[in-house]
Amino acid sequence: MFYFKRLLNFLLVAGLVCGLALITAGLLRNNGFLLMGGVLWFIISVSRFIPKPKRPESGEERKKRIHLEREEQERLRKEAVIKSWDIPKQVIAAQQGDAQAQYLLGRAYLEGIGVEQDPQKGLYWLEQASEQGHQETYKYLKYLDTRQDKIINENLIQSLREIIAKKRNRELADIIANKINESH
Repeated sequence: MFYFKRLLNFLLVAGLVCGLALITAGLLRNNGFLLMGGVLWFIISVSRFIPKPKRPESGEERKKRIHLEREEQERLRKEAVIKSWDIPKQVIAAQQGDAQAQYLLGRAYLEGIGVEQDPQKGLYWLEQASEQGHQETYKYLKYLDTRQDKIINENLIQSLREIIAKKRNRELADIIANKINESH
């Protein structure tokens, strides 16, 4: 295939050169036929270099292409996350009470990044991080609550909502305690 393309390119360039030679000969000899033949040969050779317009893609083709591009982006994102999170270290840190590690481990289990997907374990670690007041975890839990997809089944959605409610209750209790302290 490589040699075929090289040969084709050589022939196209040769066609351009021949076309220019005929144009020159036509001008020098004052011969209209040579000149016209050279111009046509040159135009035909140049037209080979102009790319042909692509057929416009249909709505279905566009949707399919976008879907495949998103899947590829998600795959690449997960690969990058796996490398950056270093899951074995996150497990040790999470077991020692590190809220950020618990959050990352929870996401890893929920999304199946670097570990086998296990929504139960994922929510367990997210709850642990949430109980320590990790703000990113709370935002992620609220995001998951709005995202009704295959990751979380109905039982886990209920657990998720309970975690969010606990977090809200703690925040409300803190606000009330601060108001009471301010008034005294």
